[in-house]
Amino acid sequence: MSKAKIIFKNISLSEKFSLYYLDNPNLFVDFPNNASIVIFSKSDNELNKSNDKILKDLIQEGTEVVKVQETSDQNTPWRFSSP
Repeated sequence: MSKAKIIFKNISLSEKFSLYYLDNPNLFVDFPNNASIVIFSKSDNELNKSNDKILKDLIQEGTEVVKVQETSDQNTPWRFSSP
């Protein structure tokens, strides 16, 4: 997948997550300050592979990271974890 395609897909996924965040800001109180967020798709394995590399690179640099996984559950469309 080209770098441009990865960027486009990540922007689209980030928009979906941002809209959820705006409706549910109380869910994000426990996020570490200055943490980077890496978002994973519920269905795009190729994008997830690229984002996994980004996640690992950030961790190696010493950056705090929150992994955000899109789910198929309408009640809980996003799952958060510290890798």
